[in-house]
Amino acid sequence: MRSFTMNGILWNVCYVDPYDDRLIDRTGVGKLAVTDPGTCQIYLSTETINDLALWRRVVMHELAHCIMISYDLIGTLHQYVKRRYWFEAEESLCNFIANYSGMVTDLTEYLSLN
Repeated sequence: MRSFTMNGILWNVCYVDPYDDRLIDRTGVGKLAVTDPGTCQIYLSTETINDLALWRRVVMHELAHCIMISYDLIGTLHQYVKRRYWFEAEESLCNFIANYSGMVTDLTEYLSLN
């Protein structure tokens, strides 16, 4: 198990079997990874280990959840979204970060060198 601290909160990352109940999200759907804010745990399916591109995207998505929790950003997000859309809004934001943050980082680096 690996651990890291974010804004004073200790998070643990643990690999679990793809059929582990901890990979069931709050809507009852099985996922490749789940972040549990109550225990500050990220559970990653062992299925992600052999595909680096998939692993990176999944980990970035889960780290986005950690950021929202650790810095209490979920409350801010919820202020702008109707309650029935909270889950979808959180997931969309985490997907956005996972899918595009690398591009932002790469372009920032490129622009800083020129």
